[in-house]
Amino acid sequence: MICSACGFNNEDNAKYCQRCGNSLNYYSRGANTYSKSNNYQQSRNNSNTIIIAVTLIIIALIVAGTFLLISDNIPFSNNNSQNNQTNQVTYNQLKVNTATFYLDGNPNTGIKTTINVGREHAGETMGVMTTFSRDGVNMNNPSEYGQCVVDDEGDIVFTDYTPIPKYPDYCLIEITYNNHIFKWECDMGKYKGYQTSVPRVIS
Repeated sequence: MICSACGFNNEDNAKYCQRCGNSLNYYSRGANTYSKSNNYQQSRNNSNTIIIAVTLIIIALIVAGTFLLISDNIPFSNNNSQNNQTNQVTYNQLKVNTATFYLDGNPNTGIKTTINVGREHAGETMGVMTTFSRDGVNMNNPSEYGQCVVDDEGDIVFTDYTPIPKYPDYCLIEITYNNHIFKWECDMGKYKGYQTSVPRVIS
């Protein structure tokens, strides 16, 4: 143990300096106190380090859990979004470009309607219903959709065989496509033969 007065290096268990006789107890106590204080501070630092590490781990687990929860919900949200889009199919996904009607003048043969939906739908099957009226009064009352296949030209050819005694001036076209019903309306001329109309979307 080094003497604080003269700097002589004494034995560790010496109480007095062998050179100058200075008491070494105070130094010893100070050293011990310093050692204990140092050990306490080191222990405290270790505890703080552990607390910080545990806190960081907990935060990381929370962040990871939140991310996984959000990730699990994303497909569900996308599915909902897709379902909503499916449930809100717009008329842009199905267009009726023209509707051509043929009336042969015989009230018992019905009316043939050629509906153009575009070649992109060729080969697809759609349900079709046509309701005719004159002066605001229905002339036929269809109850079910006729299943028709779109031909290579993008046309649906559908005939309503309901006997119609007079020439209609209006037609309501309904088409079922992808489990949805789309509606258009057409003005018609009260005459025999072919006539083509550009349908209007009914929202």
